[in-house]
Amino acid sequence: MTAIVFIGPTISEAEVLSVLDADCWSPAAQGDVYQAVQQRPRFIGLIDGYFDGVASVWHKEILWALSEGVTVLGASSMGALRAAELSAFGMTGVGQIFEGYQSGKIEDDDEVAVVHGPAELGYVPLSEPMVNIRPTLERAVASNVLSKEQSRYLCTLAKSLDYRERTWEQLLERPGANDLPKRVRQGLADWLPENSIDQKKLDAFELLETIKRGIAEGHAPLQVGFTFEQTILWQQGTASWCTRQDTSGNSRDVLDELMLSDQQFAVRQQALLRKSAVDWAFEQNIKFNAGERREVTKRFREQAGLMSGAGLARWLSANDLSAEEFKELLIEELSVSRLAENDPEMFDAHALGVLKLEGAYESLAHRALHKAEVLGRTEHETRVEAFPLDIHPTVLEEWFFQPRPNYGGFGSVEAFIAAHGLQSKDDFYTILAREYLYLQQLETDAG
Repeated sequence: MTAIVFIGPTISEAEVLSVLDADCWSPAAQGDVYQAVQQRPRFIGLIDGYFDGVASVWHKEILWALSEGVTVLGASSMGALRAAELSAFGMTGVGQIFEGYQSGKIEDDDEVAVVHGPAELGYVPLSEPMVNIRPTLERAVASNVLSKEQSRYLCTLAKSLDYRERTWEQLLERPGANDLPKRVRQGLADWLPENSIDQKKLDAFELLETIKRGIAEGHAPLQVGFTFEQTILWQQGTASWCTRQDTSGNSRDVLDELMLSDQQFAVRQQALLRKSAVDWAFEQNIKFNAGERREVTKRFREQAGLMSGAGLARWLSANDLSAEEFKELLIEELSVSRLAENDPEMFDAHALGVLKLEGAYESLAHRALHKAEVLGRTEHETRVEAFPLDIHPTVLEEWFFQPRPNYGGFGSVEAFIAAHGLQSKDDFYTILAREYLYLQQLETDAG
């Protein structure tokens, strides 16, 4: 993985992906940067983070990320705050808001704080931060919508509002705003929709462009000039973050139940495969672009019947998964698929071993032999010899995949064929035709 970006109300995932192929995580809380480093990114972009009600990103976890050679950039919101505080230690600040904090022109945390909607609604911002209000009022002066005195007055009035109530509507409807002529207030209200400045978003885009340049230039791992101290508080924090994923306390109990079930062997084999695939993808520096990640997410949600946001949220809660952990699971799926495409013959050899150990090999071998006998073919004939195809390939595909949603989980006919090591669609259609005619013959014999 090359880059992880923490976003929320400042910028959407679609906007991030329009600039940079990055993995987008929710607004950062304490421990999230530590968790992000476990994914071994080259860059971490901190834009949005929690302020109230949730512990904020800890300075020490950013210092640890820097000491691990990860380039950490901050902008716009919590990222700008932390970058101003940690720039001396190697964190990279980007944008005008960061520069304001670093110079002392901006001091208060509430300057960037906003109220926002839930994740299901895309963290839609419900208030306006002072760092957007100030440049917008300055532009209004330059556009002759306000005088300098009127701009300063409204800025002071906005600062007096609690950040949760700080919106343009609230500002212009406050009793103090009535001191301005009605035509001025109405003129500003009419001007705002097309002319307001979203400085947080502008700085976020600058951060993304900075990461993009770093990737293109082959940015070397960061070298820091300090020694990270493994304090007792740090050890306690990391221990709690490592166990935080199991918020319900169910994981150990679930594994105990697995040990007692008949699923144990199959799950262990699949888990080992996933680990091997992830390690292989990392060693080979395999990257999955935004389109691949969107496709595997769409494919899974279609298969699982989780197309609504509410349905997905319930499923994540029932499976003790955060949105970020869900994304990582799907990247594991991509790793397995890529490994299978890279060396399908290796999968074939190990698949035969699994079948033999699980006792399924004998029944499948018997069925293959019986099929050859029923169709009047000998077991010595090669499977790729053309079998008379009186059935159109499209009909065969529909017949085979109709009870197998999403092409058996592979996403397409082409992916299914590639994963099974077949050389062409003709080979696949020959196998399907033989199966189709075999089942027809069995029905005829039974009748």
